[in-house]
Amino acid sequence: MSHSRGILNIRFNQDQGCFTCGLESGFRVYNVHPLTEKTRQDFDEVGGVSHVEMLHRSNILAVVGGGHSPKYPDRNVMIWDDIRKKMIYEVTFHSPVLSIRLRKDKLIVVLYEEISVFKFPDPIEHLHSYKTQPNPRGLCEVTSGSKQICYIHTIRWLENSKCMSLTLLIQQVRKGLEELLLLMMELLHI
Repeated sequence: MSHSRGILNIRFNQDQGCFTCGLESGFRVYNVHPLTEKTRQDFDEVGGVSHVEMLHRSNILAVVGGGHSPKYPDRNVMIWDDIRKKMIYEVTFHSPVLSIRLRKDKLIVVLYEEISVFKFPDPIEHLHSYKTQPNPRGLCEVTSGSKQICYIHTIRWLENSKCMSLTLLIQQVRKGLEELLLLMMELLHI
């Protein structure tokens, strides 16, 4: 059976030294400089992957199934150990996972109107959940270096009687980075 290599998600790791690609046919991890493939998991091992997040430059990745033929449900976050080449943890949610973020000490999962924070990695333990505005694109960023955690997610505020949204700014920046990465990958035939 042939599976498309369509890109579903691209994310840089915390130091921007690597990036991950969630694909219809699995996932890939690339080193930025020099641009080389570090690892790959193809369709047979993981199915389609809508989101993949690398923990710094480690062997640990958070993966969410997606695309036309996922092996894992889009309501589950799977923690993949690339040294052992297998899933080592699974966290299930009541609705589809729209985004995931990793820190050395936290797993952050974004749902449509909720952000859940977990202690990470051993053992994974739910710490708290925050209700948010509807967030259909799963927009969220998290600080990676400091001990104090800072979340950026969709909010709305009023300024000069106009409703403005931080979401639009984040979407523009994110879309620009994704377009740049797609162009780079096309030029390099990745």
